[in-house]
Amino acid sequence: VLFAGVTPANSSLVEEDATKVLGTMLEEAEEVSPDVLGTILERLVQPCKGENSAAHNLACSLVRKSENNLQLAVQHFLVDGLSSKGNAEHPLSKRSADVLEALAVVDSTALVTVWPTMMEELQNDDAEPRAKAVRLFGRVLAAPGSTVAKDYAHYLTQFLRRFGDKLPEIRIEMCKWGAQFLAAGAAGDATVAADIAGYLEDRLIDFEEKVRIAAVTAVCDVAESTPRAVDPELLMAVGERMLDKKANVRQLTLKRLGSAYRAYVSRFADVETPTEESQRFDWLPSALLRGCAHPDIRHHAVEPILADLFPARVSAERRSLFWLQALCKMDERASKAFTFMLRAKQAVQQDMRRYLELRQAHRAATQNAAGGDGGVSDEDFARSFAALARHFPEPAKAAGFAEKLHEVKDGNVFRGIATLLKPETSAAETSSVSQDILKRVGGKHAAHDWTRLLLVKISQQPFGNEHARKVLEVVVGASKEKSVGSLTSALEHLVQLAHSAPQAFVGTAKELAVLVAHRDAAVVTAACRIAASAATCLDGPGAHKAKACERLKVLCVEGT
Repeated sequence: VLFAGVTPANSSLVEEDATKVLGTMLEEAEEVSPDVLGTILERLVQPCKGENSAAHNLACSLVRKSENNLQLAVQHFLVDGLSSKGNAEHPLSKRSADVLEALAVVDSTALVTVWPTMMEELQNDDAEPRAKAVRLFGRVLAAPGSTVAKDYAHYLTQFLRRFGDKLPEIRIEMCKWGAQFLAAGAAGDATVAADIAGYLEDRLIDFEEKVRIAAVTAVCDVAESTPRAVDPELLMAVGERMLDKKANVRQLTLKRLGSAYRAYVSRFADVETPTEESQRFDWLPSALLRGCAHPDIRHHAVEPILADLFPARVSAERRSLFWLQALCKMDERASKAFTFMLRAKQAVQQDMRRYLELRQAHRAATQNAAGGDGGVSDEDFARSFAALARHFPEPAKAAGFAEKLHEVKDGNVFRGIATLLKPETSAAETSSVSQDILKRVGGKHAAHDWTRLLLVKISQQPFGNEHARKVLEVVVGASKEKSVGSLTSALEHLVQLAHSAPQAFVGTAKELAVLVAHRDAAVVTAACRIAASAATCLDGPGAHKAKACERLKVLCVEGT
C-alpha cells in the first residue's frame, strides 16, 4: 500500500516517512517474507521501475538504509539463484540476474556475501555454470552506475583471469564484455582500462580463430564508439591481424578498420582533427592499402572500402585534408600498393571506355539501314567482356556478368557509366549516379553485386579531379609561407597521382602556374614532374596555361 501511495507528485513529501515506516517494519519482523521481498525487489527492475519512479526510489532507499533482515533475505535469494537452487515458486526467481544488476548499482555493499559464491562459480570445473557466472558478473560490472569494479577490485582481478579460460566460448564472452565495459567508461581507473586492453591484445593472437575474430570485433567496436578508450598501440595490434594466417580474420580486420576510420572521419567532418585522434587513426588508410598484397584480399576488396571511407556530408576539402594526414603515415609498401591500385583503376577505365565505344558503334550501325562497315560482331563484344573481366577476382564469372549487364535495355545505365568515367565527376555526383545505376539494374538482377564493384572500380573517386584540385589548392596556399617542409608529403602524393592517374589533373593550369614559379627548387621540381606526367593539366586555352607554359619553357632553356 505504501509503495502504491508514493508517486512522483508526492514523493518529496512522503518518501522519507515511508522509508522510516517500512524500515522499522522490516527490522522488527522476525524474517522478511517472500511476498514482502518480492514487493521490494520488483520495484528495482523493469517494468515496475519505469511505471513508478517514486516507488523505485523508495525501494532503493530501503536497500541502502535497511540492514540485517532485508539484506540477509536479499543475499539468500541471490545466493540460491547463483547456486541454481532458487525457489521456482518465487515470482522473481527467474530474474535474479536483473535483481543482482540493480542491487549492484543501488548499493554494492549489500551484496558482500554474494560475491564469494560468484567467484566459486567462475572457477567451476563445469563449463555451463562457469559461463553463466562470467555473463552475470560481467553484466554487473558493466551496468551503468555500477561501482562493483571499484569497490571489489580483488574480485575484478579474478574475473579478468577468464580472458585466459580454457574454453574458447568463455574467452569470446570476455572479449564482448571487455568492449562493453570500456565503451561504457565503466573502468574509471586508467590502470583497470589498461589491464583490459592488455587482455584484449593477448586475445588478438589467440590460437582459436573465432576468439581472434571476437577480439578484433571488440576493439573496433570501442574504437568506433569510444575511441579514447583504445590506445593507438591496441588499434595497431588489430592492424597486425591483416597478416593473420586465416582469411576470415584478415577480411574482417580489413572491413572493421575501414569502419573505424569512417567513424573517425565522421566525428571530425566539420572541425579540426585533434592531434591525439590523428595519431590514433591516420595510419589506417596505409594499413588498408597494404591489404592489396594479400591474395585473398587484393585491391578488389580494398577499393570498395576506400571508396566508402568518407560519409557523404564530408566536404571535398576535408576529404583531401584527411588523405594528406594519412599520407604522412604511409610507408613504402603502402605507397607501392597505392600506385598499383591507381594503375589498375586506370586500366579498367580504359577497357570500359572501349566497351562503351563498341556499344555506341553497334547502336549506330543498327540504326543505319545500310549497316555498312560500322557493325560490331559478337566476337568483338566477347573480347571486350573478357578485357573487363580480367580486372575482377574470378574472370570467367565476371565475363558472364558483363554480358548480362550488356543486355540491360535501359540506356541511362550506360550514360551513367560514361558520367562516372569523366575525370571531373565529383564525389557527390559519383554517389548519386552509382545509386541510380544500381536502382535501374535492380537488386534481383544477376549482375547487381558485380555491377556495384564495377562502379567502384571505374569511378574517379576517391582520387579524381576534385581531389587533385583540392590538394593543389592546399599546396598553393601553404607554399606562400616561408617554410615548405610540410609540403613534402602533399607534393610526393601529387607526383605519384600524376604518374598513375594523369586524367585527374585536367584543367589545373592555374594551380600549376603558381607552383612552377615558386622560389623553392623542390616545389618547382615537383610541379615539373606533374606537368610531365599529366600533360592534361595544360589542356584548354587561358592565361594560366600560357603563364605555366612560358615558365616551363624558361626552365627547359635553363636546363632545370
